[in-house]
Amino acid sequence: MNEDSPFVQAGEVLNGLFEKYIPSATGEYTTLTSGWSQIAGNELSFHVIPKDVVNGILVLEADHPGWIQKFRMEERKILKIIKKKYPVLNINKIKIYTIK
Repeated sequence: MNEDSPFVQAGEVLNGLFEKYIPSATGEYTTLTSGWSQIAGNELSFHVIPKDVVNGILVLEADHPGWIQKFRMEERKILKIIKKKYPVLNINKIKIYTIK
């Protein structure tokens, strides 16, 4: 936006609120999503993407049930990496669903 404009983009407002109320978790979640391909691997990360973290549960979205199966084979390893790299997020469980 223009510096002289009295208007602020909605994203700026939301980022400010998130940083104020959950500062460390916001940054950690952003880092997790941007580094998802290193965590899950290139192929899997293309088909299974992080959508949210709610009460210690990482919510993922898959584009096909076959990718959910493939993810389940790697789930323990991925959860271990996430717990080690992003302890602030307190992720203890992963929920995954298919895009409808």
